[in-house]
Formats: sequence, structure tokens, C-alpha cells
Amino acid sequence: MRRLRQAGAVRRVSLGMNTVGWTLGMEQRVPNVLRLLRDAPTGTFDSALLAFGWNLYNQDGIEVLAECEARGIDVHVAGVYGGPGSGSVFELDSAGSKPGCGGTGGEVSVETKRGWAQLAARHGVSLPCVALAFAFLPACVTKVVVGMKSPTEVRSTMAWAAETVC
Repeated sequence: MRRLRQAGAVRRVSLGMNTVGWTLGMEQRVPNVLRLLRDAPTGTFDSALLAFGWNLYNQDGIEVLAECEARGIDVHVAGVYGGPGSGSVFELDSAGSKPGCGGTGGEVSVETKRGWAQLAARHGVSLPCVALAFAFLPACVTKVVVGMKSPTEVRSTMAWAAETVC
């Protein structure tokens, strides 16, 4: 991929993952994407897409973010409103299991969800606004991907993105 970029055939080389994804190593559990990042020569990847590993309910991607930041790799975060199993910022009354190591990442409690909602309310912003702001906290995060399926969802997302979090 680096040779293709050097030849001008591609502009950027990116890595994508839906969750951090774990494999069992001889001595320890090592996330697949961390292994790829660490084993690749410096400058191999320009960016990485991290889906469902960095949001209010799941921070399993913290090591990936730190590795990308150390290597100067831009990160695009998706799944900022929640993820498979954990529920979303729109489902405050149901617990869910946090995706992670083979689906055993732990429970996301109703109390945790309501705690985030109460924090948002105390600061006069919506919970989706807090979720968007949280996604951008790491310095290496340059883009946040938000899925929208209707004009109403586009308008709502634009309004949440326009809110100010201080």
C-alpha cells in the first residue's frame, strides 16, 4: 500500500475496524488492530476508522487512539451514539452489554446512561451533543461519522452539532 501511495496510485492508506477486536496471543490478549498498527512500518497508515470503540458507553478503543496519536495517524470515529449491544443515547431505560472482547465487554447500566443524560442536562445541552463532543476529545480524532437515514435525522444531527459544550 505504501508503494501504491508513493507511486501516486492512491492518496491515503487507511485501516478500518468495527470494534477493537481481540485475539489470543501466546502471552497475552492483543487487539488485532493494535497488532496491525504496531507491526506496520511507520508511515504505513494515514488514517483509521474506529467504529463503536469510542463513545459514552464504550471506551475499548483508548489504546488504539493512543497508538494512532503517537504515530500521527488521523482517526475517524463512528458509532458515537452507542453501538451493538450497548444501546444508544436514545435508549436510556434499557441496559445493554458493551461490545468488546468477543462480546463480553461488560454491562452498560441504566444508571450509567442516565448519569450521562443528567450531566448533559446540567450543562444545558442534549445527550447527542455530549456524545459528539466526547468523540472529538482525543487529539487524533479528525472526523466523526454519523449515520442518518431521513431528513429529520439530518436536521437533528445538524442541531446537535451546533450546540456548544463548555
